[in-house]
Amino acid sequence: MKKRLALALVLLATGTAHAEPRPADVVDLQSVDPTILVDMMYFGTLNFVGRQIDGYHANLCLLTNAAAQELRQAQVRLQAYGSKTGQVLSFQVRDCYRPKKAVAHFLAWVRRPDQLEMKPLFYPTLTKQEIIDRGYVAPISGHSRASTIDLTITRKNSIGDFEPLAMGTRVDFFGEQSNTDYPGITAAEKANRGILKTILGSKFSNFAGEWWHYSLVGEPYPKTYFDFDVE
Repeated sequence: MKKRLALALVLLATGTAHAEPRPADVVDLQSVDPTILVDMMYFGTLNFVGRQIDGYHANLCLLTNAAAQELRQAQVRLQAYGSKTGQVLSFQVRDCYRPKKAVAHFLAWVRRPDQLEMKPLFYPTLTKQEIIDRGYVAPISGHSRASTIDLTITRKNSIGDFEPLAMGTRVDFFGEQSNTDYPGITAAEKANRGILKTILGSKFSNFAGEWWHYSLVGEPYPKTYFDFDVE
């Protein structure tokens, strides 16, 4: 009895006893379609915080199987469109499932006036409070339901590398220029945003304030916000 109690205390202290398991129907996107490029911005440091974000321990896109399967079908459509237009195209996902602890990390960052190093790249005209007021960072994220993705389209160049198409802003740029229908971008950038929206089709809905942000229509967990790690 004493040994079992001691083990329980050790597990509690390390957090293992309360680790949230990943649901069986939340899968690694590349196990469903390895042709989709994965570059999880919060696993690295090139993001609006400038640091690796809590809960991201691997460059993995985790999604409900339903969302992953629909994205696989969209990738097929994108590749077919590329073939017709003489291009090799692929989606590149920048964020997928997001643990609640990551959202908490964002909110803690907002309260740090000294952490402004990424301001020129991601929020040049906004204060941190305005980022909250305008909803770019919120206390609850649809990404935590595991059926929302941030993504763009890439094209293979002459040396075989995939480069993102011009979309008018980088992914996660905080400002009105990121509105999907923002008028003040070039015709080519508007067209590329339109291709992204058209290829994803009726199975994904776009958040109008962020051209890169799409959620599965009829997602399996509409009211559940997970906190298991990306690993």
